[in-house]
Amino acid sequence: MAMLEFADEDYRLDFEVGAVGTGIGGGFNNTRELKAMKYNEAIVIDKESWTIAVEEEHQIMVDNEVWRPVKLEDMQPGAKVLTSTWACKLKSNGTKQARINCRGYEQVNGVHYNSTTIHAPVTNENKAFLKDNLDQQTECMHMKVPEGFKKYYASGVALLLLKAIYGTKQAAMVFWRELLKCMEDLKYKHNGTDLCMYFKWNLIGLVIWLSWIDDCMVWGPEGIVKAESEVFNEEFYCDDGGKVTEYVGCNVERED
Repeated sequence: MAMLEFADEDYRLDFEVGAVGTGIGGGFNNTRELKAMKYNEAIVIDKESWTIAVEEEHQIMVDNEVWRPVKLEDMQPGAKVLTSTWACKLKSNGTKQARINCRGYEQVNGVHYNSTTIHAPVTNENKAFLKDNLDQQTECMHMKVPEGFKKYYASGVALLLLKAIYGTKQAAMVFWRELLKCMEDLKYKHNGTDLCMYFKWNLIGLVIWLSWIDDCMVWGPEGIVKAESEVFNEEFYCDDGGKVTEYVGCNVERED
């Protein structure tokens, strides 16, 4: 149980802490999770299980219509084909997560993005970057077929990105707009001092949402936490991590 104490000493609320979402640990040194590996490193360690993780990632891309293959010969002459990299992570709960990331540093300003589409607070959920379509007039991007996905596509094709995937410069802003809309629809208010925090009061008590990198955490009375998580999961692809034991590399302990 976690306790929040308010200015009025006679008014205290006990909150059951829950969490939804998964993440890659953010690179914090004290995280229990292993460092992310590249595709070739992961396959050498455990080919069968990491191949399954890669296949799951591809299915997510397909389900969300993130890209479509186009023949190289049909592309504009001189069009740049971006490359990608893998982040293969063994989670603290033992699950394997393989995530494909576009190398956003290869993007060209004015061709693949503009300066107004890349600034947003550090906040997102599992697969949240896959929600909004790219403007093909100003954000047209092609990506080389990643290792692990080549068996799904014919030779001589590139992937035309239809949505902003991880690693692209505009991905954070795309999600930021989606998250704000979602929280507004759910009647949450934005914390004016922490752009990654949202809250609302209801008849039972206070509910607080915190979003950071690939992790989202919610505080509140246990029943409300469960109900709010279910509604949120209708908008975003999240894994329910249960009671928080670790968050962005920080261990969480409770006292009775």
